[in-house]
Amino acid sequence: PADTRIRISELMIKNHATLRAADGGFYDWVEIENVSDQEWNLSGWSLSDGVNKSGWEFPNVSVPAGGRILVYAAGSAGGKEGLYADFALSAGETLCLKNPAGTVIASAECSTDRENAVLCLRDDGTYSETLYPTPGFPNDPEGYDAWQNTLEAPDGLIISEVMVENFLFLP
Repeated sequence: PADTRIRISELMIKNHATLRAADGGFYDWVEIENVSDQEWNLSGWSLSDGVNKSGWEFPNVSVPAGGRILVYAAGSAGGKEGLYADFALSAGETLCLKNPAGTVIASAECSTDRENAVLCLRDDGTYSETLYPTPGFPNDPEGYDAWQNTLEAPDGLIISEVMVENFLFLP
């Protein structure tokens, strides 16, 4: 049986404007969650965009107990310092998390082709598409709010009000 303490909890295939990586790029991303009560080292583990592919190997990185880490599926931008995999995700592929022996521990079908839509792991073990990402937080409304609270407001001009239609004063 697969070890369910480490799992793929969320992924985004076409990140065009949702989550900016530390290097400033917008890459596909994967959230790995540790649901155990002990820190989990992923050294020797790998992520791939197919069951029969060897994939990208994690550096010496640990997921805290009950915590999450993000990996950017950066494609040709992979190989940077940090968690930047050397592949990108596409609809129809299977994202696989493999242990050091090469056994698939967790997998997720990349079943959406919509920009900025995420696939979140649900309690029943399936993934569902949503427009409410929660990178680094639980896949629920509170997690979305918590993630939103970490985002910095831009400096300078801020649009504070928009009128879509004006029925009172017509030209």
